[in-house]
Amino acid sequence: MNRLIAFGCSHTYGEGLKDCWKKGKAGKSPSKYAWPQLLADRLKRKCCNKSMEGASNKFIWHKILNTEFTDKDIVVILWTYYNRTCILENKDSFRRIMVSDVDNPFRQNQERLWQKNYYENYYTDYDVVTHSIGYFNHIKSYLDNLKVKNYHLINKEPFARHPIPEWNQVVLHPIDLRFDLPLAEDNKHPGEQAHQLISDHVYSIIDQSK
Repeated sequence: MNRLIAFGCSHTYGEGLKDCWKKGKAGKSPSKYAWPQLLADRLKRKCCNKSMEGASNKFIWHKILNTEFTDKDIVVILWTYYNRTCILENKDSFRRIMVSDVDNPFRQNQERLWQKNYYENYYTDYDVVTHSIGYFNHIKSYLDNLKVKNYHLINKEPFARHPIPEWNQVVLHPIDLRFDLPLAEDNKHPGEQAHQLISDHVYSIIDQSK
């Protein structure tokens, strides 16, 4: 069966949905109620959800470069918040850098300290936005060269706050995550109705591109 391959963070993984939340922890597998599975079902394709909770755009970029594709695949990427990044240690290991980890009691003190150091001494909005848009453009070129259909989504909120540079060549589709609707079981991430709306939106984008 032809594949729908999705990349992203927890908003693609479906963290907090009823099959992906137990005892305060995300499930070990992406939710079947998340928008990638709903979209794949509608397109009659096999869903390969390669997202990860807490992923940064740098992680997503690296994950795509280390995924095998065929020209029958459809790739949909919901790029994440600009202010995240990571340190790649090798092909399979990395250290994430997130604002929320600075004060996260479940993170080791040393990890919290070096993350705090990054945000206090090295972080700038311009740097992270420029890097992210660079990742978007590289991945579009990479997948286009493989003749793999690819669609790029971005959270409407940071998209609206940060101007896109003129050199950008990627069509970015703003997605409203609809936090105004009933939330997931963790009371933090988008709920099932929001995921259905995202699926409907992406389906219309794909349909209009035919």
